[in-house]
Amino acid sequence: MRVRTIDTQSQDGPCAYELIDLMHAIVECVNRGILLRGGMTIGPVYIGSNGKGPIFGDGMVRAYEIEEEEAVYPRIVIDEEALAAYLSDETLWRDGAFDTYEARMVRPFIGVADDGSYFVDYLRSAGPGEFDSGLAGHFEFLKRHRKLILDNLATADAKAKRKLVWLANYHDRFVERVAERL
Repeated sequence: MRVRTIDTQSQDGPCAYELIDLMHAIVECVNRGILLRGGMTIGPVYIGSNGKGPIFGDGMVRAYEIEEEEAVYPRIVIDEEALAAYLSDETLWRDGAFDTYEARMVRPFIGVADDGSYFVDYLRSAGPGEFDSGLAGHFEFLKRHRKLILDNLATADAKAKRKLVWLANYHDRFVERVAERL
């Protein structure tokens, strides 16, 4: 469970920075052999007076529903209502203005799956610049990602295999696009 507040003194573009933070979290989990599934939404959430819980509210309930009913595969699904809010609510933009810089920054983080759902596209957004060793680090990450999929496929039951096949297809499509560019 992650919660990012938008009511702060600085308008740092909370939606864009949440996408960046989620991408980094997914990459770190993959590096540790962990696959994630979740939901990203916008809504009221109570996180306790000290920020340590209890956690409840409409936003948490909706994120849970997305994770349980829509995410299905190892991905973080982005709520369509959250995307609509992002396009219309200036409190979600950097400095209260949606400009071409923010649009270019956010676009690589949002993928569209075959089923039409939006998700955090961590393979596309985690480019060579995200890794200490640049392009070599990016390729090493892709190799770890592939190995994680193959290792899990070897021991998965039928339900888990379907999820891993989705992930393998996502991986393969991304690698094909990279190969075409190179």
